[in-house]
Amino acid sequence: MKMMNGMMKMNGDLDDMGMSMSLNWRVEFMIPSVLSIIATIMVWRKFPESPRWLEAQGRVDEADKIMTQIEKEIEASTGRPLPPVTEAPAEVKNLPYSALFHGQLLRRTIVGSLVLIGMNTIQYTLMTWMPSLLNGLGYDTSQSQFMTVFGLFGAPFGIFIASLIMDKIPRKLMGVLLLGGMSVFGIVIGTVTSSGLVGMGGLIALTFLMNTIIYMYVCYASAVYVPEMWPTSAKLSGSGFSNAMGRVSNVFFPFLVTALAAQSSSYVFILLAVVAAIIAAGVFFLGIETRGESVESIGSID
Repeated sequence: MKMMNGMMKMNGDLDDMGMSMSLNWRVEFMIPSVLSIIATIMVWRKFPESPRWLEAQGRVDEADKIMTQIEKEIEASTGRPLPPVTEAPAEVKNLPYSALFHGQLLRRTIVGSLVLIGMNTIQYTLMTWMPSLLNGLGYDTSQSQFMTVFGLFGAPFGIFIASLIMDKIPRKLMGVLLLGGMSVFGIVIGTVTSSGLVGMGGLIALTFLMNTIIYMYVCYASAVYVPEMWPTSAKLSGSGFSNAMGRVSNVFFPFLVTALAAQSSSYVFILLAVVAAIIAAGVFFLGIETRGESVESIGSID
């Protein structure tokens, strides 16, 4: 949606510059393509492969070469040698994809999927539907766009706060608190809008606060908790499957949103509150703690 809106705006800008219609759409695709190629080259040349992943694939010499380079860089920056290794290296298991669906990893697969289902359904529902929901509450298009923009200022604010506190609070507790906060604000916004207890300014403030919590959760879910919960050889497969479940839920969730919005926009906020509460319970009862845990401990799968 954001990409399409951006490309439509670029199309208009290129038209204003006098570029022909037969060429401007090609330029729109060429610009991100060239930037993607540049980014790919930079990553390929500058970004080292994970030594743990290389070891899991049996490419021990390559892993050792990268680790040696890292150690030299650390010694050069600190000005003193690293302490000797006194512990025997833990075995890095190469887990098959099927390991995600039984044993200890099944629990993590369920939790990771729930966490990202919550992120996708709540975040994208508000991003996509907020102007329409506000229209349903009686605000005209100009007012709803204005309110949506100001509410979304909570996004960078929330991510900034998350960067300051994320490593100071246990992961499970953080998830439950953020989901609980979204649930509370969903109920509050749904209640006050259905009862007409809040005006335009109050609703902007409430959506700003809810967006702040939502984007703290986006940071937590996509960049911290879900990537942390997997052994090295299952990081991509585990995170990928969980993300896929989140995206699949986002295919079907709009049908439910549409049905509720047709009755009352307030019901949609209540729906988001219920979703957040269910996922909070899932994290509380099934989630694992990853804060402060070593990669070896997280990857210890029997």
